[in-house]
Amino acid sequence: MIVLLYKSKHWNVAEWDCLGRTENEYAWTEDDCLCTDNENTANLFKILDMLRDWNPNWQVNTTKAGYHSGFRTIEINEEVGGEVGSYHTRGSAADICISNEDDTDEDLANTVLEAAKCFGLEDGLGIGYYGDWVHVDYRGYTSRW
Repeated sequence: MIVLLYKSKHWNVAEWDCLGRTENEYAWTEDDCLCTDNENTANLFKILDMLRDWNPNWQVNTTKAGYHSGFRTIEINEEVGGEVGSYHTRGSAADICISNEDDTDEDLANTVLEAAKCFGLEDGLGIGYYGDWVHVDYRGYTSRW
């Protein structure tokens, strides 16, 4: 029996899953909302929900190969040049930006950190800075690059 740990207010699995599926091993879509029984996925989506509460234009990036840059299978992670053991393959990462805005990665990361603070999750984040977007993952400890 699957026990629901978190149901997203604003996101569904298809916009986060590399293949646009409605379910994967970390989450499923119910009533057009992402649901999960995985604690790290839940923590990621608490933060992503808060970001969309503040600005509905937050989105998961699309890779140059055309995949959503959220959850990735190991094969797609390898294809797009992701790190072995990436948090993308563990259901707890997304590369995100705000569409139609010119925010710097520092501004985006600061907003992510403010959202994480709402849940006391700021010390568990990995954040990567990439110009006009950021990588964010919930890993349980702080990492920046």
